Amino acid sequence: MPSFLLPAFAVAAGVVALGPAIIHLLNRRRFRLVDWAAMDFLREALQRNRRIMQLRDLLLLALRTAAIALFALALSRPYFTSSDTVVDPDQPVHAVIAIDNSLSMAYRGQTGTLLEQAKIRAVEFIDELPEQSRISVIAICGPNSVDSLDAYLTKEDAREALERIVAVDRAADVSVALDEIKKACDNVSGMAKRVVLFGDQQESFWNGVSIQALANGPELQIVSVAPEERENIWISDFRLRENIADTNVPTEFLVTVRYEGARLRESVQVVLSVGDKQEVASTNISLQPGQSRLITFKHQIRIQDAEPSADLNEDQALKRGEVRFIAAKAEVRVAAGGKGDAATSEERLQEDDSRYLSVPVASALPVVFVDELGGKQENSASGQFGETRKLRLLLAPGSTSDSQRQMIAVRHVRIEELDREMLADARLVVIAGVESPAASVDLLREYVVQGGQLFIAAGANFDPEEWNRFAWRDGQGILPMPLAGELLGMMQDEVKSGKDAFELSFDSMRGSEQFMLPGDSEESLEDFYSSGLFFFRTAVAELNDSQRKRMRERAIVEIEKARDSSRQVAERRRKWEREGGGRVPDKYNAELARDEQQLARLQPAWLTWADRVNIGDDTRSAEELADQGMPRVLARYTNDLPFLIERSIGRGQVMMTTTALRSKWNTFWKDPQGGDVMFDRIVRLMLHRTLEYGDNRRNFSDSTGEESIRIAARLRKSRITLEAPGEAQQVLRVVPTGSGTYQARLTNLNQRGVYWVRAYSTEAESADALTKQWEAPLAINGPTKESELAAITPAQFRERVGEDERLRWVGPGDKISQSGAQVWGAMLGIDWWKWLIALAGLCLLAEMGILAWPVLRNRFTASPER
Repeated sequence: MPSFLLPAFAVAAGVVALGPAIIHLLNRRRFRLVDWAAMDFLREALQRNRRIMQLRDLLLLALRTAAIALFALALSRPYFTSSDTVVDPDQPVHAVIAIDNSLSMAYRGQTGTLLEQAKIRAVEFIDELPEQSRISVIAICGPNSVDSLDAYLTKEDAREALERIVAVDRAADVSVALDEIKKACDNVSGMAKRVVLFGDQQESFWNGVSIQALANGPELQIVSVAPEERENIWISDFRLRENIADTNVPTEFLVTVRYEGARLRESVQVVLSVGDKQEVASTNISLQPGQSRLITFKHQIRIQDAEPSADLNEDQALKRGEVRFIAAKAEVRVAAGGKGDAATSEERLQEDDSRYLSVPVASALPVVFVDELGGKQENSASGQFGETRKLRLLLAPGSTSDSQRQMIAVRHVRIEELDREMLADARLVVIAGVESPAASVDLLREYVVQGGQLFIAAGANFDPEEWNRFAWRDGQGILPMPLAGELLGMMQDEVKSGKDAFELSFDSMRGSEQFMLPGDSEESLEDFYSSGLFFFRTAVAELNDSQRKRMRERAIVEIEKARDSSRQVAERRRKWEREGGGRVPDKYNAELARDEQQLARLQPAWLTWADRVNIGDDTRSAEELADQGMPRVLARYTNDLPFLIERSIGRGQVMMTTTALRSKWNTFWKDPQGGDVMFDRIVRLMLHRTLEYGDNRRNFSDSTGEESIRIAARLRKSRITLEAPGEAQQVLRVVPTGSGTYQARLTNLNQRGVYWVRAYSTEAESADALTKQWEAPLAINGPTKESELAAITPAQFRERVGEDERLRWVGPGDKISQSGAQVWGAMLGIDWWKWLIALAGLCLLAEMGILAWPVLRNRFTASPER
C-alpha cells in the first residue's frame, strides 16, 4: 500500500495535474467561427491532417499532466508497504523506541522501577533487530538533552541512549508522544518502520487520545509494564490557609494526603519542615483505600528562617511593609514492615511523598480602609463604627503597636483624607459605605494602574448616582461597571416576608478561588452559600452592549493617545541628549520639566513597592489591552444581578461588591461563617496578588518543566543565576516580555524541590567578587495526576482506539513483534522520489520531441535551394 512522508504534496499532485486539462478546455472555448470564402480552399487539406493533430494534442496533454503530477508526487516522498510480512533478517529497518519517563514510571516493583523494566524490554527488542538498522530513542517527557532527532546507527549507541533516560517530575501525554514519534519517522525515509511505545499506560496518559492521530500514524506496538498491584501514598496538596504568613501569630499549613491501594495503612507519618530542613511538626495518621485526609499544622514562623533582604541581617525584624520568603516542605513517611499485615509493604513511589512551598512572610503591610466615619469620628464608647470595622477586625485582630505588630497595618480614614503619601506604600485600599468618591477618583485610578488593589463595597451612605457620576467615566474611572441611580431591595428592618428577599446563586460562583475554601468540597460549599443567607439591599450594576462598546472604544483611544505622547516625549529627550553629548542642555530644562509632568500623568510611578513599566515597551495592541480591562462578573444573585465584579486597570485590579460589609443591608454578616469567611478571603487574595509583582513569583504547581519568573526592572542588567537541588548554578538570560516587563526562562525543572534564583551585581571585576543583590526560593512541584497509578486494560485500550489492527497491545508476558509494514525497494536501496523525478523529466523530453518533429522532418525532406 502507498504511504507518503509529506502527504500534502500527494494531494497537491492531484490538484495541479488538472491544470493542463483545464487550460486546454479553456483554449478550445476561446475560438469564434467566422465565415470566410478564401478558407474553403484550405478545408480539404485540413481535414486530412485533423485526426493526426488531435492525437498529437491529446498526447501532449497527457505528457504535460503526467510531468506535473510526477513532480508533485516526488515531493511527497512516497514509499510502498505491505502489512503482516516478516522482516528479512538481512533487511535493516528504522526502529522508533518511545519511553514514558514520567513520574509514575519511578514506581518500584519486585524487579526494579517500571522505567527499568521498560528499558530491559526495549534492549531485548533492540538486540533482535536486523543488523544495520537505524534506531531512534525518545524520552517522552524529556529532558531535551536525552533526545536526538538523528537516529542511532548502532545498537550500542541506542542502548547508551536508553541508559541516560531518567524519570522526571512531569506528566506524559499520548498526543505529545505521537508528535515525537512522527518527527522521528519523518527524519528517516525509505526504511521499514518499527514503532514501539513503552510505559505503564496510565489512564491520564490516554485521556487525550486522538483516533485520527493514531490512524494517520505508523503501525504501533504499545508495551505495558504496569504493575499488577498498585499502592501509593502521596501529598496531593500543600498550601497556607491565609496565603500570607505572619510572624506574630501561628501560620496554618494545610496538607492533603491521598492514598490508593487495597489495604488499610496505619502509622503514616506526616511531617512539616520550615526553613533550613527543620522539622517543626508531625503527626501519625491511618488511611483507608481511596481516602484523602486534610491535615492542619500550626507553626509560628521565625523571621530567622526567612531569606534575608539586601539591607537586613537574618536576626533583624522585618521592616514595616516588607515581605520575605521562606521554604517549607510537607512529606509523608511510610516505613517498611509495621504492625500486622496492614503495613507490610514499603512506599513504592517515593518521588511524590513531598511537596514544597515558598511562603511569603509579611509585616505590617499597609492597608487603607475608607468609610463614612474614618478613624477620627469612630467612637467605640457610643457604638459608632464605620462600615469597614468588621473587615478591619478580621484582617488585623488585636494591637498594631510595634511591640505586637500585625501582618496588616490599618490606616482608617475618610475619603477626603486620601493623598498620594498615604497610598504610596499601601498594598490594598478598601472603600465601603462612602457617599461619593468625588475628587479622589484620579488619585485612586493612578494607584490601581501601578498595581494597587482596590475593593469597593456599598452600604451606609453609598449613593449609586454620585458614584456613577464621578467614578464611571465610560470606563475611565474606578468603577468596574456603571450603576443604576436607585438601589434595589429594602433594609433589613423593612422586610416583611421572605418573598422580598434574594440570595446568592452558587452556580455563578462555582469554581472561583474567591469562594472555594481550602479543605471544603464543592457540595458542602453549595449547601453553605445556598442556606438562606438572604440579601435585602444592593446597588444595581449593569453593562449593556452599547455601554460595553463605548467603554472599549474609549479605552483604545486613551491607550493610543498615551503611547503617542510617550513616544514623542522619548524622541524629544533623545534629540536633546544627542545635542548635549549625552545630557540635556540647560536651555531645555523648562520643556523637560513639562515632559516629565506629562509622563507622570500618563505613567504614574509613585507606588513604592511596584516596578515602573514604560507603556511604550508594551508590544500588545491597544485592542488587546482594552479587552484585558473589560469587567467580569464573579458572582450573581438569584435575580441575576451582579454581586461581585472584577476588572483590571493597568497592572492592578478593582473588585466591587454591590452589597454592604455590615448587616443593615443584608443578613450575610449575621452568620459567623458568612461574610466573615467570604470577604476576608476575597481581600486576602487581593493582598496576595501584590506579592506577584516584580520579583515575587515563587510557587509553581503542576510544573511542565519550563516556567518563567518575572525579573524586576532594576535587576534586568544583573547576573541572574538558577541553582537546582544538588546541581551547580546556571546563568539565566533576562528578556523583555512584550508587556513592558522582564522575565527569565527556567528550563529543565526535572525534579520537585526548592530552586534558588539569585541576582548579582555585574560591576565586580571577577565572578568571585560578585555582590548578591537579591535571591528567591522557588517551590517547584510536579503534576498530582502522575500519582494516580490506575492504568487502562487491553479491553479499555480497544474501546478507546477502536479495532485498528495496526495498533497492537503487548502485555507483560507477550513478545514484541518484529513483523510489520514492509517497504518495497528498501532492501535494494530504492528512493522512489528519484525515479518519479526521472519519469517527469522523460515526459518533458518526449513533449519537446513531439513539438520539434515537424520542423525536423521538413528540414530532412526539403530540397536544397540552388
